[in-house]
Amino acid sequence: MLAVSGAERNAFLPAVPTMREQGMSFAVREWYAFFMPARAGGATAQRAAAALTPVLAQAEVVDFAKQFGLEAQGSTPQELAALVKADATEWGDLVRQTGFTAES
Repeated sequence: MLAVSGAERNAFLPAVPTMREQGMSFAVREWYAFFMPARAGGATAQRAAAALTPVLAQAEVVDFAKQFGLEAQGSTPQELAALVKADATEWGDLVRQTGFTAES
């Protein structure tokens, strides 16, 4: 393994340096999330997040995620929306700068 893509070393592979440590000027943030249809409404999303967050903090879930080098972590719908927007902006800019298209 030459490098991990995150901004920090991965706890699953602590001896493997990051891409930045190897001289590359970028990091890739990887995440997974639970989504629901927009028509579900804000109150439903808030209730779902309130139910999921304590589950994601349970030791069994945290330990299971660690087996795959993942960090289980809950968030609010607003925090997830901000993350999606930030990534869309960052990756959209990169796609435009490189001229990448689905056909390329």
